Amino acid sequence: FVMHLNTDGGQRVSRLDVDLDTLTTVADFDDALPSGTIVGGPDDSFFMSLDTEVRQYKKDGTYAVWGTVTQGAPCFYSSDGKMYTTDFNEVYVAEPDGSYESVATGFSGDLDVVVDDDGLIFIADSVNGKLEKVDADGTQTTLADILPDLAHLYLDDKGDLYGTNLSGEHSF
Repeated sequence: FVMHLNTDGGQRVSRLDVDLDTLTTVADFDDALPSGTIVGGPDDSFFMSLDTEVRQYKKDGTYAVWGTVTQGAPCFYSSDGKMYTTDFNEVYVAEPDGSYESVATGFSGDLDVVVDDDGLIFIADSVNGKLEKVDADGTQTTLADILPDLAHLYLDDKGDLYGTNLSGEHSF
């Protein structure tokens, strides 16, 4: 999915099919502007935050309100159905009713989060230039120094961790 601005200033999410070379609008935000990023969901769905309301869209453009996020912005939806949110200092697990629990703290910048099938949380703290791991018991460990610039993480289905802007002397 790709989020982009319309020529008229609105925002929409489109599905890019690289095999067919087509771009199809999935959601056009006329009623409110998204306040977060696209978060991948189960079964070809995605989540978008509009203020505190989180919507789960299907690829046909229909959506249901997943819930309310009162702390942080959605950034990752895990395979076991947990919504992870971040602000500049903490990572939380959010519930649809608006409740949340802090799972990692002590950061000071733009954060990206991925979670593997075993519940290990990986966090890129772009301002501090650190790649952190959080175990199931809450233990935080610095895995590597990374380039102090906006970094994005990706975890493939084999459990391999990838990152952008992590090259050079600050790499993993």
